[in-house]
Amino acid sequence: MATAQGDLTGARTRGMRALRGNCMGAAVLIAIQVALGTAVNLYVSVPKNKSFGAAVFSNATLAVHALIGLLLLGAAISVLVRAVRARHRLMVWDGAIGLAAVIAAIGARARFVNRPDDGTSLGMGVAAAVALVCYLAGVFMLGSE
Repeated sequence: MATAQGDLTGARTRGMRALRGNCMGAAVLIAIQVALGTAVNLYVSVPKNKSFGAAVFSNATLAVHALIGLLLLGAAISVLVRAVRARHRLMVWDGAIGLAAVIAAIGARARFVNRPDDGTSLGMGVAAAVALVCYLAGVFMLGSE
């Protein structure tokens, strides 16, 4: 019986470590996204009157930005799924808010491609900051367990 308990404790510890690593990975992806997004905003002219896909893949920096965004979405979903599986209530909330912020940033980016304006750019930045805070909070929260 003690061995079974030890196996459960070990599995929980590994799960928490994986969740913490997932949070750190999401935070790193957000930092990369912010840097790429800034470069796109300053140096890339997004073509007007093109379909979303044609506009996004018209420039390598913009295309990489979009692909990293998809990786970030996957990481955000993974954080939430791992938190739910671990039954860690605070991390479930943290992961849900982080995922919502990532989705908001993606939505703002999609809108920005067709209609670049300061408000949409601000929306992306604020959403990225909220997501970054969520995932870094997860790293620190899980580091103390």
